[in-house]
Amino acid sequence: MIGSLMSASLGTSALIIFAVAVWAMELQRKEMVGPSAIVRRILLNLSRFEIVGLAMCTALVIVLCTRQRHNGFESIPDGDTNLWQEITNEWPMLMTADSLLSIQSMLRLIVLLSALLRGGAALGTTPLLPECASFMLCASICRLALIGLSPFDTYHLDGPLGGAVYVMFEVAAFPLLLLLSHGMIYQGARGFSVLTGGVMFSLLIAKYHQFQLADDAHLDVLFSMGLIFELPAAACFLVRSCATALAATAPTTKHSFAGFAHLALPIQQGLSLYFLLVGLAPPLETPEAIMRKGHPFECMWATGAAQVVMYLLAGVAHFASSTDEPEAEAYSESFLVSV
Repeated sequence: MIGSLMSASLGTSALIIFAVAVWAMELQRKEMVGPSAIVRRILLNLSRFEIVGLAMCTALVIVLCTRQRHNGFESIPDGDTNLWQEITNEWPMLMTADSLLSIQSMLRLIVLLSALLRGGAALGTTPLLPECASFMLCASICRLALIGLSPFDTYHLDGPLGGAVYVMFEVAAFPLLLLLSHGMIYQGARGFSVLTGGVMFSLLIAKYHQFQLADDAHLDVLFSMGLIFELPAAACFLVRSCATALAATAPTTKHSFAGFAHLALPIQQGLSLYFLLVGLAPPLETPEAIMRKGHPFECMWATGAAQVVMYLLAGVAHFASSTDEPEAEAYSESFLVSV
């Protein structure tokens, strides 16, 4: 089992290296080989809004983690003090692996706000619309249902970034996803087929590969579906990014509306992948005590790795196809100034 996981990891690493190599060749072809040019291209995709949002979330994480206080809904029982101490010793900075999912929810909110406030949603220049956002909405519904239906000692995040902090960011992301995904109703039979296929795929995987983290099996299915829905979302994002890269329309708007999403989404999904690898059990271990049915660990690892690879490939397609003409750079710079 470990050998198969290592093989999958090597395959994923090979894809990432290949993607980066393709990007580097494109940069060389466009005479942008210097590190300063690469950094400049990345900075062009950030406006003051994203910088301020990231800075505020970073400050919140630092403050809460520095206080070293448990912000879960339920206080730690006296008998579990030793167990809690062992957990915090394994995560000296974040105190618990649950903090990874809370940081992911913060980054997700910034990405969604960026898509709405910077005009990408209105102009249709972000690959988030509408299929990717629709599957993200399905994942959000699963997470919110899990928060509302599960007991406080199950599927509620602990640690300095848990409790109400996590719930606040998840609730705030829901209406934004509704706005971003509303265009799915205008897709007709095509959109209905894509959405139905993604829902059936996620439901089947979650039904036959379940964790045993709660007494109610339905809660475990909701947890798995919230993770698996991100896979068709990543696939739709990759398809949209490749289609936009191949199209010759509106090249100067790529930096303004889609660049930040291509930078942030691989990191966002990488956080959940890291949580699945080391947060539920020791690294590369699949304890049967928390498995109800099938092979949930392997499925979650595979889907998590596939998401990261898809977002990385989407970023390569986006940045490799971005124009480097002077008027495009002037447009991006003027946009940053106006924001």
